[in-house]
This record gives sequence, structure tokens and C-alpha cells, in this order.
Amino acid sequence: MKPKLHEEFVLRLSDDTRSNKIYFLGVPLMLFCILYACLARSTQDCDVYGTRIFLALFVIIIAICIYLWKAEKRTFGELLFAFFLLSFLAFWYTFVIYGFFASVTDLFTWVGRALHSVSRHAVIPASLAAVIVLCIGSLLYFVRFRFRACFGITEAAVGLVIGMERLASQPIDKLPPAQDFLLVLLTASVYLIVRGFDNVYQGVHSTPSDPIAQWVLASIKKGKILSR
Repeated sequence: MKPKLHEEFVLRLSDDTRSNKIYFLGVPLMLFCILYACLARSTQDCDVYGTRIFLALFVIIIAICIYLWKAEKRTFGELLFAFFLLSFLAFWYTFVIYGFFASVTDLFTWVGRALHSVSRHAVIPASLAAVIVLCIGSLLYFVRFRFRACFGITEAAVGLVIGMERLASQPIDKLPPAQDFLLVLLTASVYLIVRGFDNVYQGVHSTPSDPIAQWVLASIKKGKILSR
């Protein structure tokens, strides 16, 4: 008899001690991002940027549902369950994404002001900034390696938000030239979206696969989050 869905998920995490450490560290980090977004930013900022991030995730959810319908021939019940499950996860993931970028932005601002007030030499602040960037980049690469589908969804969402920001920040009567606008969209927004969808696909079908994505797909197939 095959193990139940939640038992397979727990066994997969138990097989690797490093995986357990990742989840024990990842959950507090996500909670920190959610709390930081709620406490360190105004309600207006959370409404504006949170709405755009959730809207981007919602568009991605629609794309995922279309893929499940066309490519994997999922039933209507599975698609309906997938829509509500992914929408629920996207609501909370919105605060994680916004809190992460808000905390990183505030970190650079705080470090820059502190170092410039202590030292007038530009080498020290620049060196520390390089170390921080390297640490953040290494962390994101590690997340991409272990949870590639989740990273891809975040990447595609950021690309969509960049496109929305570009459109919303320009008055209608002062739009940039067409070539400049297309250059920004192609190099930033569209590129991130393409890379994000590629990471989602690779995270689901490649080895090692994204355990969270596999859990979500198995949950959609069974029509409930945990199999009993």
C-alpha cells in the first residue's frame, strides 16, 4: 500500500536532515516577511504594492489553471479546487514577497546611512554592500535550487509587477517613446516572466523536483489538501 499524501511529504523531508533545517528556517523567515510588511509599511503602501503583487499572482494562477486544463487534461473539479487553493496560497505569499523586498530595501538604506555616518571613505560602504548582495544572491540561488517552481512563480510575478509599475508611473500624455518602452518591457518584465515560467516547468518536471509544487499538484489531483 502506498503511503498517504501527507505521509509521503513528511517522509521526503525526513530523508534529508538538511531539508528539515530548510523548512524550520524557511517558515520563520516567511513569517518575518509577513510581519515586517504589516508593521514596517503603511497601510497605503501595503494596499498599493500588495494589490499589484496579488494581481500578478492571480494572472499566473489563471495561466496555471489553463495549463492544467489544456496540457494535463484535469477535470473541472480539480481545476476549481486548484483555483481556490492557489488563490489562498497567493494571498499569503503576497505578504511574503512584499515583506522580503521591503526588508531588503530597508536593510540597504539602514546600512548605507550607518556606514556613511561612521566613515567618509566610499570603499567600506561599497564593500559591505557587495557582501550583502552576495549573501542575498546566494540565498535566492539556494531557494531556486530547492524550490524552483516557487521561485519561478515569484520571478514571473515580479516581472508582471515591473510591467504594471512602468505603465502606472507614466502619465498618458507623457508616455516614453515606443522603442524605449518596448526595451524596458523586453529586458525586464517579459524576460523575468519567461524565465519564471521556465523555472516553474523545470521545478515540476526536472530532478530534483520542487517538493511544494509536487504537494500542490498531488493535492489538486485528490481534491483535498491532506489525504486521510
